[in-house]
Amino acid sequence: MLFWHKQKTSVNVASESSLLLLLLKRIHIQHIDDTQHKRLRNVRDIFSYLHICFLGLILFQCPNQIYNVWLGPFHINLDQIATQFKTHTELRYDARSVLYRWFSLDHEYLQIELGEDMIDRDMTKAFRVFNGKRSYEKLLYAFNRVRESTIDQYDYKFYVELPSNEQSYIHRRLSYNFRAFHNRTLRCIIRQLDISPMEYLKRNEKSMYIQAIEQIYDRNVTLFNIKVIIKCGILLGYLYEPNDKTVYLWDSNETYKLGNHIIVFDALSPYCPYMAYILVCLLFVRPLIKILFSLGIYQFHKILPPSFMIHRSVQDELAKSNINSIIILNNLLLNTVAESKHYDRLFIIQNKYLVMLMIDFNENNPEILRQFDKRSPFKIISIDTIKSVRHYHIVVANHSRSKYIYFPTDSYLRDSNTSEWLHQRLIHISDQYRHHLEQEQIRQHQEILRAQQQEHQHHLKALIHEEAEYQYNTYGHNFNRMWHRIASASPRFIAQFRLEDRQLVNSDQPNIECSLCYEEFRIGQHFAQWPCKAKHSFHFDCMLSALRARNTCPLCRHPVEAAYLPSRQTVLQYMAGRIIPRFFT
Repeated sequence: MLFWHKQKTSVNVASESSLLLLLLKRIHIQHIDDTQHKRLRNVRDIFSYLHICFLGLILFQCPNQIYNVWLGPFHINLDQIATQFKTHTELRYDARSVLYRWFSLDHEYLQIELGEDMIDRDMTKAFRVFNGKRSYEKLLYAFNRVRESTIDQYDYKFYVELPSNEQSYIHRRLSYNFRAFHNRTLRCIIRQLDISPMEYLKRNEKSMYIQAIEQIYDRNVTLFNIKVIIKCGILLGYLYEPNDKTVYLWDSNETYKLGNHIIVFDALSPYCPYMAYILVCLLFVRPLIKILFSLGIYQFHKILPPSFMIHRSVQDELAKSNINSIIILNNLLLNTVAESKHYDRLFIIQNKYLVMLMIDFNENNPEILRQFDKRSPFKIISIDTIKSVRHYHIVVANHSRSKYIYFPTDSYLRDSNTSEWLHQRLIHISDQYRHHLEQEQIRQHQEILRAQQQEHQHHLKALIHEEAEYQYNTYGHNFNRMWHRIASASPRFIAQFRLEDRQLVNSDQPNIECSLCYEEFRIGQHFAQWPCKAKHSFHFDCMLSALRARNTCPLCRHPVEAAYLPSRQTVLQYMAGRIIPRFFT
């Protein structure tokens, strides 16, 4: 939900005189509708996501593991284990068993009742696992075989994984369901707890056995676990196949890997599927909470829609002027004279502020309304900050930088020459804008002059280089000119002449004859004047050739800037350097 400020005024205005307020309300209602639709879309998306997550949880058998934690342990005896194992081996290589395991709720967390002395306590026949790699390290747990197991007929051996007496497991109270045990097992437990035979013979009802056992178990957990669990064959845990688990034999330090034909009942590790809990919370519970929360918010806003409030962006626009409320701004817009408004979108109020509506007062298009749920549908601009008006935007002074504010994108506003109307109106009412305009014109003129000067210098430099190459290629080896001190005009003078001294013959000029080619000037031809007192005139091309040949006027010998000539001594040295080697060769 966007943050909205409450409007400070409570004045009731008729619909026809509250166009701006009604526009803001339509934007607010559109925002609420969009938010509600978004919540429903999120709920639908999360529902689709939950279906995928549920399949993932089934793939990892998370429902089955949680089912065992909540309702387990499930009581089972040795014969029932054999029946369950037979079913497991028959379906093991059946493709249908995969789907069966995914979608069925199996009993994994078991309370097994093997019977008295069914666990072989002979450690020479047991497999052991130590804390380190060698057998003299601390014993962690052992694999004891179950005697006369009905599983043996399937070429499998049944072992029980039991902790050593030094492990903390032996001191933990286990959640036995004593009511599920047979009376024979209960009597075995009573005998192991050092209760006199006369006392337990008096107990004929099963509940009396259970009550006595639970009282003793609560008083001394460690004693109960050490004396009863292995002797009477009551275990809590789950079945698994060890799959090449490394163990030690009793009389050897050599390691041994348990084969595939061994079934182990793990009575050591607690049955706590942490990964199942994590996956259920992340993939199922969390999205479900989001669905319930979204639906709750949706129903709450459907019953009690959020009250209308003025958005912060609108308050920020009002803060730019001395207008305190939307109602006052609305009245100012409605009372604006015709010459100070343009298509009911641009308003000049109090000759101080320009109000630009970004959308029409009567706009109902949802696509346009939702564009202004986070920003104001109008802009208030101080006229004193407007520097210039361009075709598509206004340039506003923003501290030391310029900010562009674009006109609304409506086609009829673009075609109605909005920028020209605003430009003329600001010239009429704002001294500051006129000052900005004059400064902008001066700046543009200076930029044009600067650009022209740069272009002139660049062109002049290119022409100087061109004339220098021409003179070198034409007169660079003419020793006669050098000896008689005949110089061309300098490359700089000729370059400036080519850029600046070109004039056009017009009809007002009398018949003039070029003294170099002896042809009269014709209208449209270019001519130039020598910078002498007589201002002798020649065709432009004729004078260019004369300047390249000599630096004096062909008629009065008035000189101009001459090109560089080496001294006669330098000329003699250069000539000698070229003639003497030829004489000896």
